[in-house]
Amino acid sequence: MKEGLQDLQQIPDVESVLVYDNQGAVLRSRGPILLDPSGLETAGRLILSTLSSLAVSAEPYMDLDIQYANRRVYVKDLEKVVLVLICNESVDMSLVRLSLNVITQSWKENKQVQRFMKKHHRERIPGDQILTADEVEIH
Repeated sequence: MKEGLQDLQQIPDVESVLVYDNQGAVLRSRGPILLDPSGLETAGRLILSTLSSLAVSAEPYMDLDIQYANRRVYVKDLEKVVLVLICNESVDMSLVRLSLNVITQSWKENKQVQRFMKKHHRERIPGDQILTADEVEIH
């Protein structure tokens, strides 16, 4: 998994790569992290809350592309864990998606990565614990 995270972080304009469990805890990271630990957990819970609220729709969302200010946050839901890339706005998203597809496919075939995901798998934050805008304060 470490090599895959390194490969993703080396894509031009990808700043950081994080792997969250389904409760919002950071399991792995690569690259500079600009938030303090509580801010990272809040961001993780907000992402998971968004994924939970989207899960009630007819089509499951496996990827989110969130744009704000001069950044893009790309989220890939791998069910047992959630992969988050923090990028500059100029990132080549086709290269990101292509790289993610190759890397996540290799993870599906890698027994060590599968053991890691199984070991850290937790139930997803339920929909009734979804964060509201009033509850979000990221430092």
